[in-house]
Amino acid sequence: MIQIREYKDEYYTAATQLMRKLTELMGESFDEFRWKTSLLARKSAQEGMFVALEDDQVVGMSFAEIKGREGVSPFGYISSVIVDRDYRGQGVGELLIQRAVMHLGRRGLSTVRINVRKDAVGAIKLYEKIGFIEKFRVLELELSKNQKWEKQQPPKA
Repeated sequence: MIQIREYKDEYYTAATQLMRKLTELMGESFDEFRWKTSLLARKSAQEGMFVALEDDQVVGMSFAEIKGREGVSPFGYISSVIVDRDYRGQGVGELLIQRAVMHLGRRGLSTVRINVRKDAVGAIKLYEKIGFIEKFRVLELELSKNQKWEKQQPPKA
């Protein structure tokens, strides 16, 4: 039976393996220093960090945090929802998201956001099943060393 628990340091190795798999899936390289720093920052800010356990084995994790800036209403943000490949489609992701939403609701937030890659069809279906709706679209520009961004260029026709 899957149980959702708050993250503890004893889960570090298994959680690191899951994060490593996620970064590889996204075509990025895993930066363990950045990962450790992120965990420490989340712990010190008392943000929600949750793991899904089956028989004391970490099979998923998610993070919940409060975001916003001056002049903008704070909102909850769920990130890094990761479920081990062998446990996908069994409700683990849904349990992790529910726990993160409950955590954020208890902190007084009325809105929760989550980002998802457009090709993550299964994740999109899960988020919509829970009640998330598309509100924004994020576009990304990768800056390479070949591009010149030191000064403005005339608009392209």
